[in-house]
Amino acid sequence: MNVNISKPEQKLVNKLKKYLPVEQQLKLDSFLYDIHYGRKIIEFNGDYWHANPELYLFEDFVGNIIDNKPTYAYEIWAKDERKRKVAEEHGYEVMIVWESDFTMMPRTTVEKCLNFLKG
Repeated sequence: MNVNISKPEQKLVNKLKKYLPVEQQLKLDSFLYDIHYGRKIIEFNGDYWHANPELYLFEDFVGNIIDNKPTYAYEIWAKDERKRKVAEEHGYEVMIVWESDFTMMPRTTVEKCLNFLKG
């Protein structure tokens, strides 16, 4: 698969791979998921691309995100929620990691991810 993976996401993957053989880019239905191990998925959400609710309000215009059309935060959140539900329907548990959390607290974020993946 030819997918752009952000540098912060790849950095997280590299740290996790020191402890577990995580894999990248799991496809379920029409969605592609970032990191997986067993029946667990970690979605690494960029603050801009996924309209981090710590930074965006429901009705905020984010940019031309979905299908290169004007997109609002609530539309991004709805798509992400559909994506989470598809994974759960396939028997996966999903954890969301925000880019800013990993950037500000890398060690804590890696520990949370490992606990999630092992638990």
